[in-house]
Amino acid sequence: LLPVHALVLLGTALFVHRLSLLPLLIAAMFAWQIQETARRALLAHKRPLAAFLPDALSYIGQGLLILWIRPKSLETVFVVVALTSLTAGAIQILLLKTTFQSSLDRNHFNKSWKLGRFTLGGNILSMITLQLPSWALEVFVGSNAVAGFQALINPIGVANPIMYGVSNLLI
Repeated sequence: LLPVHALVLLGTALFVHRLSLLPLLIAAMFAWQIQETARRALLAHKRPLAAFLPDALSYIGQGLLILWIRPKSLETVFVVVALTSLTAGAIQILLLKTTFQSSLDRNHFNKSWKLGRFTLGGNILSMITLQLPSWALEVFVGSNAVAGFQALINPIGVANPIMYGVSNLLI
């Protein structure tokens, strides 16, 4: 999926007229994907605390680092995101105690794909439904509409951990 993400990120960089951001956007996305994959593997092994602590380190660490260094550019922000995500992902991979040889087993891959393809489809649709309204508002109405929409939608984000937990129970 990295090529698909790269195309989306290219479109984003072109949209904001900052093509120089593309390598950092790709690095941040790749690091976040490593973290996300390792987190889901820990959750699949029924180890939510092992998944939560590095996630907290990453997300809280991002906020604290950004507050501490007070970046003057988006480039610095994406470097912080990439580094904290990569650090948390590495910790989560170490907590998994798995080998790359076992993860390359074809039977394991086939079984994982049969189960995970529906989650992948759901995640893609979820990302589209989360991002599309903001982008459409920006294109057709303007930045003020996006800011108003975001201000209204932020309180709903408080329910995200509850919705996430329920979806984990269902899966």
